[in-house]
Amino acid sequence: MNKSPLQSDQDQPNQADRHEENIELTFVQVTVSVLASMFGVQSDKNRIRDFKYGKPKHFIAGGIIFVVLFLLFVFCVVQIVLG
Repeated sequence: MNKSPLQSDQDQPNQADRHEENIELTFVQVTVSVLASMFGVQSDKNRIRDFKYGKPKHFIAGGIIFVVLFLLFVFCVVQIVLG
C-alpha cells in the first residue's frame, strides 16, 4: 500500500512548521516576560509564546538576576534612608 502524496505531506512537517521550531526569544522578550511574571501581569499570548519558544534556563537566569538586582536596590535604599 503506497501513501498518496497528500498523506506523505501530512506526515512530514511543512516548511512553516520547521521555521517556527528555529525561533528563539530575544533578550528583550525574555526580560519583559520575567518582569511581567514578577508582577503577575503576563498576557496569555506572551505566556504561550514563552512556553513554545523559550528555554527554561534563560528564564531562570533572568529571574535570579532580577531578584538579586531588586534586593540590592532595596538594600541601597535602606542604607540611604538610615545613613
